Amino acid sequence: MKLFPIFLISIASTLLFAQEEYPIPVSSYHEPIQRTREVPTKWEYKIVQNQMTEESMNALGEQGWELVSLSVTESSSARGNSLLYNYVFKRQKNTLLLRKRVTAE
Repeated sequence: MKLFPIFLISIASTLLFAQEEYPIPVSSYHEPIQRTREVPTKWEYKIVQNQMTEESMNALGEQGWELVSLSVTESSSARGNSLLYNYVFKRQKNTLLLRKRVTAE
């Protein structure tokens, strides 16, 4: 008979500790999901076909242009061989106007 109260206390403590470890959610209400239409990133490109200086590259960088490719090819002409530099730059188009247009639709 003396073991019965100890048994009840151990069951009660097990239930209390189990509830702290694995809480039961009180409410399952979720906020409604707002769907938005994403605008894909638009890029513009610039190709420069001459040898550039550091200053001219920095000037393009200040305008938002990023160098993504450089190729050097050898060119033959009547004057002899020369190197042809092709710099490819890209920057993100101004998408603020595009976003306004999409949200207005």
